[in-house]
Amino acid sequence: MTTLFWGYFSRISSIASSLIIMPFALSQFSAEAFSLWMIFVIFYGLVVVFDFGLTTTIARQYNFILAGANSIEKSGLSSGSQDGINEVLFTQLYSGSKKIFTNIALGVSVLLLLVYLFYLQLITVDYQGSIIIEWILYSLAIIISLFCLTYNAIFFGTHNVASIYRVCSISNLVFFATSISLILFEQGLLSIAIARCLSAFVYFFHAKFEIQKFNMLLHYKPEYKMGGDKVLKNLVPNAAKLGGVTLGNFLVSKASVLIVAAYFPLEESGAFSLTLNIFSVIMSVSLLFMTIKTPKLNTSRQEKRYGDLFFYQKRIRLVCLLIAAVAFITFILLGESLLRLIGSNTELPPLSVLFVFSVLCFFEINRSISMNFIMSSNNVPFLKPVLITGIFCLVLTIGLFELGYAYIIIPVAIQLMMQSLFNNWYWTKQEIKEYKVLSKKGDYE
Repeated sequence: MTTLFWGYFSRISSIASSLIIMPFALSQFSAEAFSLWMIFVIFYGLVVVFDFGLTTTIARQYNFILAGANSIEKSGLSSGSQDGINEVLFTQLYSGSKKIFTNIALGVSVLLLLVYLFYLQLITVDYQGSIIIEWILYSLAIIISLFCLTYNAIFFGTHNVASIYRVCSISNLVFFATSISLILFEQGLLSIAIARCLSAFVYFFHAKFEIQKFNMLLHYKPEYKMGGDKVLKNLVPNAAKLGGVTLGNFLVSKASVLIVAAYFPLEESGAFSLTLNIFSVIMSVSLLFMTIKTPKLNTSRQEKRYGDLFFYQKRIRLVCLLIAAVAFITFILLGESLLRLIGSNTELPPLSVLFVFSVLCFFEINRSISMNFIMSSNNVPFLKPVLITGIFCLVLTIGLFELGYAYIIIPVAIQLMMQSLFNNWYWTKQEIKEYKVLSKKGDYE
């Protein structure tokens, strides 16, 4: 219950901060400034892409080690098991993860500089004022968040899920309080950038505190840390696949914001960005129950307790889809009225676009649930289909815009069409196949 409380409090604090900050921003920011904020939000969300699937993969391996695994396999489960914890393997996994996330953060810092020089400067030619300080602060927040991925893997991997949501909650509250205060002092976009950077620092130090308080590194022995590179070699194949899947998902959905901003005036692209941001929040909340139960899903698979595995998966699908359906319907019915109530300078797209968004996101939630179940076997077979889908969505959207079909609904319709050709049904079908195979084995075989 503690985990559920902190999990939902984390999401509620995140939503509350966004929902409370957003009315201030919508009423006090120009449509152009609001659109830039939404673009910043997309780049902040790239932390998940820059992760390259490593956090999920490493956390799963921690789950396996604590369940008795003697080795880290490139795919599938460890063939051996023991009564105690393999401290050598645990230590090498932790050391390797610290090294790789540090290298990723350093590489991303260079990439963010290039983004400013070759993208942001181009789309802000007509924008009144400079955004260099804002971008530096946001970039620093992204880099700090990448360092923190090492801690996130520890939280999920050692079944201390409540800790990560406590850390997120405090960070969200800091972001909320700082943003509101600075917006009231008319600091504009800079207020959001300062708040994001400060909240990232709070996340970093609070995460370190939680790890020490709950002794999550009990099985970490410095004398065993040599060999972390060897462990990473076995992690990279599945992590790379999952990273490719994440990149494909970004190309399918988030990249559309950057494309729309390049082809539409900032005032118009803001409406699209606002809608995508709200639907992303709804999806995050809807999948929270899955995130909380994933460590148990992984452990049940490793220990061959298939009855528990099926029970958790059925509950995950029921809860997540039910929350999503209620949230999407509520937003479609009340979203525009709420924006008018707060005097927003940015409007939502037409109802037809909102409806297509809802269908697209509902299918994505169901697909994520199926993929998460398949990944509990330490297999990631989705790379090629998801990446190919993402590339096609990107090419088709740009192609149609270049041909003169510059309509806001185009990116959403293309995403729904391309995903429905394969991904929306195939992975659920594969999940059902696994059900049938595992059902015949029985528990503890």
